[in-house]
Amino acid sequence: MRIIIMMICVSFGFCGFEGAFLGVGLGAQHSTQTLGGDALALFNPSEKGRPHTRLGGHIKLLGGHSNRFDHWYMGGELFAIIPFHQNSTKREGTQCQGSTLYQRGWSLGLTPRLGFIICQKVLVFTKFGIEISRDYMEWSNTGTLRPGYYEGRKKTLLGVIVGGGCEVCMSDHINLRFDYGYHSTRTLGDTLNNMKMTLKRHAHMYNMALVYQF
Repeated sequence: MRIIIMMICVSFGFCGFEGAFLGVGLGAQHSTQTLGGDALALFNPSEKGRPHTRLGGHIKLLGGHSNRFDHWYMGGELFAIIPFHQNSTKREGTQCQGSTLYQRGWSLGLTPRLGFIICQKVLVFTKFGIEISRDYMEWSNTGTLRPGYYEGRKKTLLGVIVGGGCEVCMSDHINLRFDYGYHSTRTLGDTLNNMKMTLKRHAHMYNMALVYQF
């Protein structure tokens, strides 16, 4: 059996998984956003701790550099995520007649990758890294506490990424990649009306990409 596996691996030929690369892909995501902080008491206390669940799709652009050491792989990449479809969550509050709208924006990140190459054709890897994103939040109130109050703003979130996936060598320069990432981000030091306001997001992202290896 071992001889047969070795013969199959040799017949596959050699794929580099080494050097600079660029890629583009499509993905789907399921995310949950949670609001917190004392500022919520001004217009909609019922929103504090209530999750906003969102489904959406995105385009992922990536580029980086990789090295291999026999069957072991080490690399890193920069990526950008651009959402193109999302079910924006707007929910009426149960107190003060307030409402909250959430929309995800673009994000940038850096992810080192470590992996193992099987039969010269398949790379199995794990990844970890950091991400920064710009999201949009909108608050309004039509109740007696803050009648006519409205505010919309973009918010910067910073967080971490962990995940993994596999990459299959299709030709000398073209690879097909499938990967999953868990993204955990939150706002840092944000305020609303001089009171603390926090936004936390936990997202599951699934991506498929074509990668060109130089």
